[in-house]
Amino acid sequence: MLNPADIAGMLDHSLLQPQLTDEDIEKGCAVAIQYRTASVCARPGDIARVAPLLRGTGVAVSTVIGFPHGSNLTEVKAFEAERALDQGCTELDMVLNIGKLRSGDGDYVLADIRAVVEVAHRRGAIVKVILENCYLTDEQKVEACRLAERAG
Repeated sequence: MLNPADIAGMLDHSLLQPQLTDEDIEKGCAVAIQYRTASVCARPGDIARVAPLLRGTGVAVSTVIGFPHGSNLTEVKAFEAERALDQGCTELDMVLNIGKLRSGDGDYVLADIRAVVEVAHRRGAIVKVILENCYLTDEQKVEACRLAERAG
């Protein structure tokens, strides 16, 4: 049977709200350390602050790529991924390009995901693909999962 500590260790502690201050970010990291969450997922501009706070704690450093809508150019997503890894991230949560998936352009979506995955895997990082399910049909959700799997 799982206990609260087990569950906390499976959760990403999100610090993505636009109004968070530096102090809020530091307090959020302290909470993640206290409860030993799996990671802190912070805004890209906060990673330079978050990474040193989490170093050696067992809490992974994560950020979002193409957040919040996934419509950034693939090259921008790959650059975001590189910079995040340079600053200490070990996990990347990328937003799938919703419009391209809904348009039936699976080749674009596959290449978009693969570009970030290649950057991350070269550096030993994990990539998770965010699906904005409220915009997708069940069939599109299945297709998105298949594309993410094919992209690695």
